[in-house]
Amino acid sequence: MSGEYGERRPNNTNINSAFGYYFSKAILKRILRDYEAIIPQEQFNLMKDLIFKAEYLLSHYVYNIRNRGWDDAEYRISILFKEDVTLVHSIGKFNRNKLKKWILSELQINNYTEEMDRGTLSRIKYVDLIESILIYNITIHDSDECISRISKNPEPIHVQEMKPCRPDPYCFAAINSEQSVAYGLSHRLVNNFMYYYIRRCYLYSELEDVVHMEMLCSFMYREAVYLARKGYFARDLFVEHIALCAALGYEEFIRKHWFLKIGSWIDNNGCVAENRNLEINRTEVLMLRTKDAKKIAKLKGLMRKRLEMECDEHLMALTLIAFAHAVRHGVHNLRQQKIR
Repeated sequence: MSGEYGERRPNNTNINSAFGYYFSKAILKRILRDYEAIIPQEQFNLMKDLIFKAEYLLSHYVYNIRNRGWDDAEYRISILFKEDVTLVHSIGKFNRNKLKKWILSELQINNYTEEMDRGTLSRIKYVDLIESILIYNITIHDSDECISRISKNPEPIHVQEMKPCRPDPYCFAAINSEQSVAYGLSHRLVNNFMYYYIRRCYLYSELEDVVHMEMLCSFMYREAVYLARKGYFARDLFVEHIALCAALGYEEFIRKHWFLKIGSWIDNNGCVAENRNLEINRTEVLMLRTKDAKKIAKLKGLMRKRLEMECDEHLMALTLIAFAHAVRHGVHNLRQQKIR
């Protein structure tokens, strides 16, 4: 899908595509490592080819921003993409019902979880929550900055090594903030995940970090179920929750009809776009917050631009990761059947 799209313009690979290539190739490598003996040669060769293409595109990305220097946040993030050994090693073994205790607990990470569970939270209210991320302590910009700081921690000597992360009071507080919803949830998780599984360092303790990520994924699962029940009206968020939490092995996120639905969004050119209604609703929410005619005109212009966008590169990157998870789980089930 996105691989062929990227190969047509490898020098323009952006950070979203790089993230997708990095995670999807690591998952494919884990498949080949764990299940090589049962994979037919044709599929084995196909996966090797996909890994090669992803590494080719990643190398272009890393090379093209090499001169930006340490002060540039994207440059610091690119350092994390140079090696995937720890990520391949760290992708979680499949587990079932591990999130159950959290899902059934009385803990609330925001004031809307119960409404989501009942399906009574309106789509427009959820869109309003998406656009109110400042309330929830970690903004997208701050999250990206904190991800970039992960590279300030030294690379692990061995994949089995765990060490405390270098102190970073702001990022640690943002990752452990009390109230989160939508992207606030997923960006807390991706930060904790990358510290723990790519730099092999813990924020608080090995156990506390694992429990923290487990808790976050339980609420991301509840949101994913809500979004599915409401017609998948926020595609990017839905796939982001699956892509991140399936990497921890939580089988709650591995649902055949979810992957079939994601696949139905891919057009004949291999592109995926966000739900049009979300873009319209998002613009309406933002326009209600201002009376400035210039800002309103700008918002309408941005909406038109997004509606014309056939290839949402962030969503496409997440879709690559989600499909890699689907393949891994399919091969895992095949081995389980052979064992029986």
